[in-house]
Amino acid sequence: MISLVTWLRNHKFESHLTAFLLMVFPSVGLYFTLQSKSSAPTWVLLSIFIAGNLLAMLIK
Repeated sequence: MISLVTWLRNHKFESHLTAFLLMVFPSVGLYFTLQSKSSAPTWVLLSIFIAGNLLAMLIK
């Protein structure tokens, strides 16, 4: 775990870009799944969005 955090801090641009994309793309999908009242895809996209936020929290 320590080496992963060290790698993330050494590669800040790639880490921030990945976190940003993990938050933007699922948001677009969430817009359409919430309108169609689909439950399973909504939870999958929401979990990807949460993973992007957790990644952003790990980057210092």
